[in-house]
Amino acid sequence: MRKAFLPTILAFFIVAAFVITILATHAWDPMAFVLERPGDVPDDQTWGIGYDGQQAYAIAVDPLGASSKLDHPAYRYQRILYPMLARILVLGVEDLIPWSLLVVNMLAACAGVFFVSQLLIERGVSVWWALVPLLSFNYLISMRLDLNEPLAYALALGGLWAFERKRMGWALVAFGLAGLAREAALVFPIGLVLWLWLKRRWRSGAAILAASALPYVGWALWVSRWLGKSPFATTLAKPLVIPFAGLFVMEGVEGRVMVGIWAVLPALIGGAAGLVHLMRNRSALESPEGLLVLTNAALIAILPSPTWVDALAVLRLGVGLMIALLLWLARARPSWLLFTAGLWGPSLLLLFMIPGFIR
Repeated sequence: MRKAFLPTILAFFIVAAFVITILATHAWDPMAFVLERPGDVPDDQTWGIGYDGQQAYAIAVDPLGASSKLDHPAYRYQRILYPMLARILVLGVEDLIPWSLLVVNMLAACAGVFFVSQLLIERGVSVWWALVPLLSFNYLISMRLDLNEPLAYALALGGLWAFERKRMGWALVAFGLAGLAREAALVFPIGLVLWLWLKRRWRSGAAILAASALPYVGWALWVSRWLGKSPFATTLAKPLVIPFAGLFVMEGVEGRVMVGIWAVLPALIGGAAGLVHLMRNRSALESPEGLLVLTNAALIAILPSPTWVDALAVLRLGVGLMIALLLWLARARPSWLLFTAGLWGPSLLLLFMIPGFIR
């Protein structure tokens, strides 16, 4: 476990340096991470203003009355864990909530690196590969914009680590909470369930499926009853029928190039390689990484059309695939781990190329 703390400590300093840089270039105002809608913008204008972090902020400030400030209230309320955790951390003091949103994500980023490090140790490779996801534009989008992904993926990885350590109770809790942070993180327990059922471990698979799905579905049903509209009714929750078709509705060559390189290409190559490996090698089913790659690649393929309108939305959801590929290569092809750093490392250049991201 001590080895895992080394990259975790470095991750803290990396994240802290990133956060301090943003604050220093924005008058030390934590609302720069929220990217809230300006007050002089009409309420009926729902495009091109602010970003998703303002949804979490609105819920954290007023958990029961944020609907009027949300673009899709039922859909946003289903991701309840991150804003509520930030609110609880500062006992509901509104002026401190922008800071607590930052702190939660900083801690989640470090926890994610810790869990990936532990998983890599168990696969016999260097813990320093755990920094690859953190040192990518895909991941830093969520840090920069106060989004739910760092917490969701940290919990999913914590659940996977607990499962591999035979701590089923903690795994069930972590997977259940991951779904309440962001539903995209559920692809990890889903991949694990598929693997368990292929191994004929029916009870374990059913337990993980129930623990992952029931909190998410139960909360979504409660939100539906409360707000009078289902979170699943919006087009944001409806998957594509034709894989990757959303790429063709994306505007701008730059967005298509970014998404193509750092989301679609890894999904195509990783998904195909994982499938071939599973079909050709019986030993591949001795561990779940191959199926984790497939479920994360499938998520990218069927993302709803509105998600593809925003390149950043697709890129940040590629983090799960990046982590799954890292774990799979660590087990199946350790010599190929450099591929992950070589592919996603250059994405850091986007930090300085996209106006307003740093300054």
